[in-house]
Amino acid sequence: MEPKMIAHFTESGKARTTGAVLKSAQRARQAAFTLTELLIVVAIVAILAAILMPVGRRMIEQGSQAKCMSNLRQLYGVLMFYAAENNQMLPSPDVNEDPDSPSATHWFRRLDRYIAQQERIKILTCPSAKTFKPGDWSTAYGMNYYLGENQDWRTLSIDQKSRVILLADAVINPAWHSAGSAIFEDGGPFNKTVDLRHGGRANFLFLDGHVEASAEYSRKPIYFNKN
Repeated sequence: MEPKMIAHFTESGKARTTGAVLKSAQRARQAAFTLTELLIVVAIVAILAAILMPVGRRMIEQGSQAKCMSNLRQLYGVLMFYAAENNQMLPSPDVNEDPDSPSATHWFRRLDRYIAQQERIKILTCPSAKTFKPGDWSTAYGMNYYLGENQDWRTLSIDQKSRVILLADAVINPAWHSAGSAIFEDGGPFNKTVDLRHGGRANFLFLDGHVEASAEYSRKPIYFNKN
């Protein structure tokens, strides 16, 4: 004897057999995630995020460091314009007046006639200097203090220009939201004036125009000794 098919009636009045109902329920179970499957998916997503986030941060920092290096190269070009009109002399990094005075002698303000104000502010901004605030009297870079102590060192005719630091990433003073105008000032320790803000390294612009990222330094910062 053939089994009887029990009919179920939907609201629309159409009959559905018990077999059809069972098949529908089975398909619904197959389509749904079990709790175990859901936890596995969440764990995989978490692992991928843990792997990719450091990679993303490194890529962002590499972009910031590249921008910083580009800023230093542009500053070198402007400084060369200044030197061409000043008997091959670079501006002194010294500030002998109140920094807030309109007549203060910050080296970067002496470049105003060679570059537009907004462009100057832009290239004096390092994207990795977290507490820095761009402004007319702000800089993320300091000039080698020792270039101002002896005018012979500020001329472009000196030897070994590839070993003489001109500018570098400088520590941002939280009170000013800016770096000081000079690095290595008064023989101060390297780690108080140069900021290793690019993954433990700082960007250095040398007197020959090349830029390097390094954590190395010399106790006599007029020369940058690699050995």
